[in-house]
Amino acid sequence: MTWAIEKPEWIQITVTSGPEQKTEVDHRRELLFAQQFRGDPAELVRERRGTVSDRDWLVLEFRNPNTRPPRSEIHYFLQTSDGCVTLFLVCEEADFAEHRDATESFLGEIQVK
Repeated sequence: MTWAIEKPEWIQITVTSGPEQKTEVDHRRELLFAQQFRGDPAELVRERRGTVSDRDWLVLEFRNPNTRPPRSEIHYFLQTSDGCVTLFLVCEEADFAEHRDATESFLGEIQVK
């Protein structure tokens, strides 16, 4: 299942869930591999843990200096007993701080069962 908010003047958020049994290592490797084939590859700048809906997620933060203006791309990954859930956020780098509170509030409403 995929659910997305796409507003060019705001932040794009995509939430997906699926039955794939994938580990954090697999997810990270797939994201890094995919960057090699993009016309405008993003660079991994930070890997961390993050809490969303009281769950511990892998968070990979990318910066895309190849777009004008530069963009922030943040990938969240959660392995579940039924598969996995991903969250993907994209925003112009300069605007991300402005939307951080609203974005975190939205992410806090996501329920994973």
